[in-house]
Amino acid sequence: MNKILTISAVGALGLISAGGDAIAQAGSSVGGETRSALEEVVVTAQKRGAQILQDVPVSILVMSGEKLDSSSFEGVNDAIAGMAGVTAYDTSQRGGTRVTIRGVASSSLINTGGSTTAYYVDDLPFNFVRQSTTADVNAFDLERVEVLKGPQGTLYGAASLGGVVRVLTRDANLDEFEFKGRADLSTTEDGGQNYRGDVAFNMPLVPGKLAVRAVAGYQDNSGWIDSPVDDDVNNSEIKSARVKVGYIATDRLRFDFTAQFSRNDRDSVDAGLDDRTTPNDVDQTVDTEYDLYGLRLQFDADRYSIFSSSSWLDYSNTGTVQIVPGLPLDFDLSGGGGVFNFLTQQNDSEQFTQEVRVNSNNDGPWNWSFGGFYRDSEGVGGVTGVLGHNFSQIESEQFAFFGELTHAFMDGAFELTAGLRYFEDDQELTAVVTNGGPPDHSTDQSETFDKVTSRVVLTWFPNDDMTGYLSYGTGFRSGFIQGATARELSPDLANVKPDVLTNYEIGLKGTTAEGRVGYEVALYYLDWADVIQPLTLLAQGDQNVPFTAATNAGDASGPGVDLSIDFAATDSLTLRGGIGWNDLTFDDDIQDGAGITFFEEDSRLDESAEWTWSVGLDYQFAYGASGYGGWFSADANYSDALNKRSASGEIFHSDSIMTSGIELGLTPPSDSFSLTLYVDNLFDEDGIVAILDTGFPQFDSRVRPRTYGMRLSYPF
Repeated sequence: MNKILTISAVGALGLISAGGDAIAQAGSSVGGETRSALEEVVVTAQKRGAQILQDVPVSILVMSGEKLDSSSFEGVNDAIAGMAGVTAYDTSQRGGTRVTIRGVASSSLINTGGSTTAYYVDDLPFNFVRQSTTADVNAFDLERVEVLKGPQGTLYGAASLGGVVRVLTRDANLDEFEFKGRADLSTTEDGGQNYRGDVAFNMPLVPGKLAVRAVAGYQDNSGWIDSPVDDDVNNSEIKSARVKVGYIATDRLRFDFTAQFSRNDRDSVDAGLDDRTTPNDVDQTVDTEYDLYGLRLQFDADRYSIFSSSSWLDYSNTGTVQIVPGLPLDFDLSGGGGVFNFLTQQNDSEQFTQEVRVNSNNDGPWNWSFGGFYRDSEGVGGVTGVLGHNFSQIESEQFAFFGELTHAFMDGAFELTAGLRYFEDDQELTAVVTNGGPPDHSTDQSETFDKVTSRVVLTWFPNDDMTGYLSYGTGFRSGFIQGATARELSPDLANVKPDVLTNYEIGLKGTTAEGRVGYEVALYYLDWADVIQPLTLLAQGDQNVPFTAATNAGDASGPGVDLSIDFAATDSLTLRGGIGWNDLTFDDDIQDGAGITFFEEDSRLDESAEWTWSVGLDYQFAYGASGYGGWFSADANYSDALNKRSASGEIFHSDSIMTSGIELGLTPPSDSFSLTLYVDNLFDEDGIVAILDTGFPQFDSRVRPRTYGMRLSYPF
């Protein structure tokens, strides 16, 4: 990926802060009508149906589908990476993406905990029990993307410690035929040509009753990292498709069926040395694919609505890396033990998910929602190569019950919301470790993890243009069973229990200056208990063998601030900016089994950014009296350097990353098409986004170099 920190076309992006109703103003980036104020935005983040963004007592960032359509993002994760308070980057560990919100970072090692950010595609939770990465989704023809900051444990359950990413695909339109497409050609410095095409159409089969919507995309991205035997070795090819069928059975009952497919084949990950080379001289392919099927039901009664969402996910990711450059993959490093010069990581998962929710439908002072959640997942993962063969199969059966109750009082000036969720996860792990011969050690264990989370929010509506709130909320990750190596070396080592993050927050958001200025400020304090971290431990007994295992290392806490502002300076010019800061640090020294201090008191967690910010502008203009319109967009965004600790406790750092992009567009009087010229990574930032392993700098993830492009779009 690794265009991830570049937002070209911020104006086309349509990044919407929780403070403002919208940043799009004075027409859309593809030539809409002129407006004199920020637009109103509707979200469904609280699972109560549609709500105006300004009225929701959560810090939320939104990207509209129209703006994503006119962007050059490789996928959704590219887009959210430029948000203030959010980091998202490719990891050469598995070729997946790690998303972090408000500095609440997960471990980067294998089998050491799930993600701290819940990631949803429609209603499917796209997270794994022991892996912290997630797949990417094509950003074309989406309804919108919502990013909720702060823990959301009551409504969204496991993995929502730092926040939630919701990728909402566009439903089938039952009434109108629609067609749109785009073609993109670009060139990457130190690389080559990139090609992309996307197309979407919608067709009513029975007008007003039944329709189908189909989307297809293809990307061929040039590599830009050279090896001793070939140039541009990190080429990639991405193919995706999505079909949605909508059917209204009665005036009260609607069904929506979804099928999504993605195939991401990379010759190598976007990782290398400072000069954009790698000493590795063999193919290091990474293949990621998933098939996703979903069925949604909505029944609207007079006083309540019932929602049912069923999903099936089949996910696979495999990647191979060469450990010592210059030696073949089958070279025996151990001198006879079958430990070879490569590391192949595999993660296959099948998941069935079912959620049922009931919401009240009334205009009175009381509103409520409650529901149940069930997920049955089976994951097969392993590491083969220099470490021998470490294979595991984990079966996880989760269920949860949740509910929220809201009461409005003082003529609607205040609302009090309280919510609870009970979660239970029954796990069974089968794991085997070998070194070229019979199994050296194995484990077959089961354990149940459970957690209760809560949320209380007091919301204040002083007028139609302002919302304030005080909130208390918790989020959590499920625990997991220790692997076979850890069990062999330390039989009494406890399984990893869930870690819990508590958030105390006060926020204010709204609009002023006749709707031209949108603002948001959120002050919060994080209290993270039993943080899951990998530490180097010593084997029990007389072996004194060091090994790495995940443990509940300790507690971390600290304050933070989110601030954003959108300003429609004129009918043609919009300015915006956002900043995120947090001081999330460990409360005490954290030592490993050898007495080495991994984390000192007041030190930051690994891969946790303290500062992030973004700024941008959009300018709309006309070409004289010709009827042709145009726009210019520019942006810049920044993320702090990330820490990475070695097995000895030594601290390494990635680079602080600041990237920028510009875009110039043209539309004819008929708005029948748009032509866009753009530059991503304008100043050719070439720093390290994240460090995979402190002993192997060729695996450091990097930003895609400066890329020049042209895009032709055909709208509806």
